[in-house]
Amino acid sequence: MQADSRVLVPITYGFSVRYLLPTGVLSGLAQVCHPVIALGWDDPELRALLEHRGFEVLQLPLAELSHEYRMFRRKQSILHDRRLNSPTTKIRRARQLSMMHSPRDRAVSQLRSALDAVAVSLPRAAERLALGEPEQLVRGTNLQVFEEFLKTLNLDAVLSITPYHDQDGLLLCAAQQLGLPSLTSVISFDNPTTRERMLVCSDQVLVWNQYNQNELVRSYPQLEDERVSVIGAPQFDLHRKAELLLSRDEWCRALSLPEDRPIILYGAGPAHLVPGEASLIRLLDDAIEAGSFPQQPYLLVRRHPTEPAEAWSELSGELRHGHVVDPWAAGNSSFRGWPSQEDIIIQMSSLAHATVHINVCSSMTLDGAMFDRPQIG
Repeated sequence: MQADSRVLVPITYGFSVRYLLPTGVLSGLAQVCHPVIALGWDDPELRALLEHRGFEVLQLPLAELSHEYRMFRRKQSILHDRRLNSPTTKIRRARQLSMMHSPRDRAVSQLRSALDAVAVSLPRAAERLALGEPEQLVRGTNLQVFEEFLKTLNLDAVLSITPYHDQDGLLLCAAQQLGLPSLTSVISFDNPTTRERMLVCSDQVLVWNQYNQNELVRSYPQLEDERVSVIGAPQFDLHRKAELLLSRDEWCRALSLPEDRPIILYGAGPAHLVPGEASLIRLLDDAIEAGSFPQQPYLLVRRHPTEPAEAWSELSGELRHGHVVDPWAAGNSSFRGWPSQEDIIIQMSSLAHATVHINVCSSMTLDGAMFDRPQIG
């Protein structure tokens, strides 16, 4: 690839900012090509940050999917999950049902899934679905809008780190239709088993580990082994950057923590996975109050990025030996929220200086392990 090669990089998820900017991935990419950033939502602050760093920034079209196409895609997902054959599939489905508050909605969803499962089990059903997908994409999505978008940019390639998102999927599909090379770097180790089926398999797919490689090759028949490369986890590069760490004293002052007590970092999960989690934190606070821990630790509770701050404000006021802090504040919604440089510094310093980390279902276990901190989960 030449230095003037134009590579489109869509950002359709707030966490992608953490993956691309503080790690140095985007600046490293700029040394070998010309990255063109396509933002998936309107965010003047993020656009200004990227442009200030010298990147060309565009607005990515929104994805439009008809009800009929979503019904078609559900059937494709059933076949995909059967090929994948992972226990995570049942967990994902149970989680999706648990997020439906109405018993009627849950019953309808289960009935629809059962009918779809029967439909895709009929003779030659899989073949008919595969043959019908191109027409379904044309009729049921705004794929043509993404094709026209790409035609105006004089690109050499597309790089996606969130291929499971609708905007990324249609963009990669449009690139394939136009003969434009594409590269996918799967952002997290759990994506192959917790996300829906990818619309398109890029020319090259990068994953964390051999398990991910096996999952993708098993669930996408058209994907050969040599097209899936194991590269590790680029997002953990920032854990080794000394400039992102405060001293312990500076960290304690920044978060109003007692400097003479060991700190327990508690990473809270989303409410739909850990309902009533605040009660667990209250039990820890009670145990500290009762003197069960001779060292008299202090609780630093980080709420989950998808949870609103208001849901945790009451708990923060109740704790006698701890308080709640926000994971990050930048961005404009839970899905679109992204951390500033200051937020990253606070997060890295918290991981490095806390005596022990506790969480029920957070990938923070991996972050903490990078700093060799004891993990309880």
